[in-house]
Amino acid sequence: MLIVFEGADGVGKTTHADRLAARLTQTCRREVVRLSEPTGGVWGRKIREAARSGTRPAPAEEVRWFTEDRREDVTRNIRPALEAGKVVVLDRYFYSTAAYQSARANAPRRDVILAENRAFAPEPDLCLLLTVPAEEAQR
Repeated sequence: MLIVFEGADGVGKTTHADRLAARLTQTCRREVVRLSEPTGGVWGRKIREAARSGTRPAPAEEVRWFTEDRREDVTRNIRPALEAGKVVVLDRYFYSTAAYQSARANAPRRDVILAENRAFAPEPDLCLLLTVPAEEAQR
């Protein structure tokens, strides 16, 4: 089973994903693989460095980085865990890329980003969209 947490920064995705993973492991005795995006892989590190330095690539290039990071994660982590019968709990997935990166000027359209990712990335069994008022998220 693939469970994804989505939402804006500060809504509690990481907290709730961690809690769910712990609960599934401790109470339900399920093997859980806990992941987040961007990853710690080559592309994920590139994304994080660009964010830290404030030098974002062109919109299409940024989408490509996120897509390649996800492709690597699906190949190395997500698909093998699912095939082994484990539960994958993920903090952000391709919905975030479609929402955030498509909002930039001259970026690929949301439907294009979704279609490209759906060509290789499994659909989640459950996607939880967390929302809170902006003031609460900032706090």
